[in-house]
Amino acid sequence: MVRKETVTLETKGDGDVVEITDRVESALARTGLRQGAVVLFVPGATGALTLEQLQAIRGVQPTIQVTVTEADINSYLQTHPEAVGLPRGFSAPRVHFGEGRVNMTVRARLLIIPVRVTVAMEPRVEDGELRLSVVKVDAGGVKLPGELRGIAEDQISRLLSQRLLAAGLEPQSVEVGEGRLTVAAQLVPVPEATGDGGE
Repeated sequence: MVRKETVTLETKGDGDVVEITDRVESALARTGLRQGAVVLFVPGATGALTLEQLQAIRGVQPTIQVTVTEADINSYLQTHPEAVGLPRGFSAPRVHFGEGRVNMTVRARLLIIPVRVTVAMEPRVEDGELRLSVVKVDAGGVKLPGELRGIAEDQISRLLSQRLLAAGLEPQSVEVGEGRLTVAAQLVPVPEATGDGGE
């Protein structure tokens, strides 16, 4: 069953913002529907819809699924390799998603021997943050610095969690598929920047 309601309003022009939540709620109440989806459409070239804050949703806690591909992460790591915080002598971090794991590979040169190191991690959500636990480290039998395990767990977890929080998303669950990581998350208010260079 599809019901259509029209909400008409006027603006003052030039970037005017009009709160329409009450009007949409009233239109929904008139339909008598109790479940389903509400789709909002703004005709014309200059109108737009936006969610100003979580409070605009008024008590509804929608779950949003965010899928990140390994291509997305690897593109970011290619331009920001320092984001991982690798120890000296390790470079070129790459990520592969598959078989329920997040695998990070890095290049290392130990003495004159080039080594490819793979760290396999299982993701989970804990206290609203995405966490990774190292389950296997493979470096072809070469002894590695113990700090690499902690860096893999902490830095990659922090990087992913910060990106989600910056988007206003708090992870609820995580699933790894071939080439992708999917996080189910709830909307949360995004901390406002102060603009004064302070906290």
